Amino acid sequence: MCPNFKDKYKKCDFFLWLDPPLPKSHYNETMWNLYRDLERANEAKMLRKVFLVMMVFLLVFVVVLVVVMNKLLDQRI
Repeated sequence: MCPNFKDKYKKCDFFLWLDPPLPKSHYNETMWNLYRDLERANEAKMLRKVFLVMMVFLLVFVVVLVVVMNKLLDQRI
């Protein structure tokens, strides 16, 4: 098995590198795009967490409001 098929000093004979070397800018752009996609995913995840917390808070608020209103209405009658 050939450990490094791009090493010109190793003669593996069963690997053939067809593509020309990619420029450094290609790697930088690819890494930047991966980083940006990861940041967007993390941001969306955080927004979902914030939305969930807000919905739970709203649900608790409504339940407390209903309980308080029921107690007030019971006292008036």
